[in-house]
Amino acid sequence: MADAPPPDQSADDPTSGSEQEIVPTMLAEIATALGRCTCPVSQSRVLVEKAADAYGYKSGVIALLPTLSIVGNRQTGGIAMQELTGSYRFDQIASAQAEVAVACSGTKPPEDVLRSLRAIPNQTPLFPTWLRILGYGATALGFACLFQMTFQSLAIAAMLGILVGVALLWGNPGRQVSALMPVVLTFASAVVVSVVAVWANIPDPARLAVIPVLALIPGAALATSVIELCSGDMTAGSSRLIYAIMLLLSITFAFTLAVQLVGAGENGLTDVTAQTAPPWVVWLGVVIFGLGYSLFYCTPLNLWIPTLTLLVFSHLVLNLCQTVMTPPLSAGVTIALALIVAWVLNDRTGTGPVSLVLFLPTFWMIVPGSTGFVALTGVVEKNQDLSDLGLQVALTVVSMSVGIMIASLIYPHLQKRVGRH
Repeated sequence: MADAPPPDQSADDPTSGSEQEIVPTMLAEIATALGRCTCPVSQSRVLVEKAADAYGYKSGVIALLPTLSIVGNRQTGGIAMQELTGSYRFDQIASAQAEVAVACSGTKPPEDVLRSLRAIPNQTPLFPTWLRILGYGATALGFACLFQMTFQSLAIAAMLGILVGVALLWGNPGRQVSALMPVVLTFASAVVVSVVAVWANIPDPARLAVIPVLALIPGAALATSVIELCSGDMTAGSSRLIYAIMLLLSITFAFTLAVQLVGAGENGLTDVTAQTAPPWVVWLGVVIFGLGYSLFYCTPLNLWIPTLTLLVFSHLVLNLCQTVMTPPLSAGVTIALALIVAWVLNDRTGTGPVSLVLFLPTFWMIVPGSTGFVALTGVVEKNQDLSDLGLQVALTVVSMSVGIMIASLIYPHLQKRVGRH
């Protein structure tokens, strides 16, 4: 989820005209904002329909796709469309969720909601660029700690993470070039690590090469696509799934190409989990990862403690589950509990509707850190059965998606039992 703000739309379609003319445009803008927050189409549709009911818009036709939102009027034949490009930082997600909640209550004029939503893509980042770059380096360092790599490897991961952060935030690529950034950055990272591994004999080089670009791996897209397919949104789910698979294959190709060009053989890049650092480094890595993600994606300061609390809780649950369950099932159970806890924290802290901001760091910690990451780097391992890894990846993604869906079904009933409405 690299920082690629959508184009400015504030000058288009000014908020003027009757309420019945503005409401469809507002609804399309709500759907677009939710898409940039990585919400599945099924959940976005529920919120858009709730906002439509709040403003008495009963004659609408709502069609949501991963790249386009369409709201039509059966009576007038008018259509409001919004293109969905880019994704939001966490401060933007918090603003968007808060504004959508206001729209669902119907307490704010639709033209004001529309104006506020259109201002979000141009919202100034909460932290300066240099601090966000350091945050990306901390994210890479946190992941390296989770794999208990050597202290030498930890330093290399942090430095490569900073360089990738510079490329993402200061490179300012165009829209077409942005699509190639995961491939280019993976290739560059793999070249550097391959050279160092050959000459300095660093353990676990395959994982070390991919750690700096973990934020670009489409774990969220994979899980979201499965949720959409299970919900019957075949067009959205299949298109998002194909995109995620193609991106993963492109990253794998870039990694393999770099290894071949450097001339590192299988013996030079044998991938084993090093586990040479003390066990406490793993827990330190969880905290470092959370702090780094909060800086890079600009998490509002009042959400830092709840975010770190949820990360530590999720990592504890994952470790406990893996003692009695398979890794895919453990990931699903952890994600379900983490999402429920995120909703509880969201309700109890009084910080507004920001559950996505609390939940996404945990989601990203589990997705790349599970079997998907091993499968990606396993392409250069000797005697590695990639078919088994592929099956494990698929089971992990499905398990996590089912966990999200189960949590979505359980929490409303739990909310009623504790008197929350």
